[in-house]
Formats: sequence, structure tokens, C-alpha cells
Amino acid sequence: MWVRRPLAGPTRILAGIHADSVAKLPSKVGIFCSDGVTPMSPDDLALSRALRGEDRCDTEMVVRNFDHPQGVTVSVVGRSIRSVTGEIVGAVAVLRDVTELRRLNH
Repeated sequence: MWVRRPLAGPTRILAGIHADSVAKLPSKVGIFCSDGVTPMSPDDLALSRALRGEDRCDTEMVVRNFDHPQGVTVSVVGRSIRSVTGEIVGAVAVLRDVTELRRLNH
């Protein structure tokens, strides 16, 4: 879910997602590949990739839904959270709104 209050500028929190719910995010939130047209596969989400143990889970995506009908371009960095034994116990994703930056670069 998107928390509506801004933290540091355009940053938002994606919080409280159980690993089994990650697959529902693209259709529930309106997540598309960076082209803004192709629906993003749940397997391609940085959070999903981090849960699988991938080291570099950086990607861009477009979030387009009722709240953002024009779409918001988001840079996402995902990382695994590991126990002291190296077992993956969770994952974290940091999202940054880069809409204006992309607009200025085009």
C-alpha cells in the first residue's frame, strides 16, 4: 500500500507487505514497465527479485492509477534482508519519484 504522507520530498513508504502479497502489487497498485504501457510482471519487481536473493535489484517503473492517472516514474532499489546465517528473511525496496527528472531529460 502507498502511505499518503511524504517523508523526504517525493519519497513514499511501501510497507507491511507479506511476501505472498507481492505478486498482487502490479495489478492492485497499477505498476507498469518503464515504457508506461506494459504491465510489470510480479517476478520483475525489485522486491520480488530481492526476495529471490538477487544482488542488484535496481529498476524503473511507472505507477499509474486513480491517484496518478498521468503516471509517476519511480526508481526502485531492492535489497534482501538476511539473518546472521545468510538466510533471506525479508526484503526492502526504496522508491524514488524521478518523474520530473525524466521529463527534463527528454
